Amino acid sequence: MKRRYKVLNGALLLLLLALAGLAVALSHDSPCGAAPAVPAGTTVMKAAVHRCYGAPDVAVKVEDIPKPALAANRVLVKVHAAAVNPLDWHMVRGSPYFVRLDAGIGAPESVEIGADFAGTQVSCSH
Repeated sequence: MKRRYKVLNGALLLLLLALAGLAVALSHDSPCGAAPAVPAGTTVMKAAVHRCYGAPDVAVKVEDIPKPALAANRVLVKVHAAAVNPLDWHMVRGSPYFVRLDAGIGAPESVEIGADFAGTQVSCSH
């Protein structure tokens, strides 16, 4: 066998191993972690969160989380109604696996979910 084919076969083998490693990493599901304790005196709010990937009845919980501070060009809304859309479904399930490239490998980086809601503006920052 010529050297050129040996090099190409070796490069192809390395590429296949890298793709297999990426597939294993993306398909890994970390166990659901417990909610961190909220420090005393912190203003809290209720939020639907997911700390792991999986079925919504297992992964989604309603928890008290610290109320976020207003940043520039943001509004704070008191939610009266919320809905679930396909984006929420894919983010909670972590499938298709390429969703995890943005959301977090093994477990989601941002635990809050939800994009569709209706409510009243409480305050805003300019």
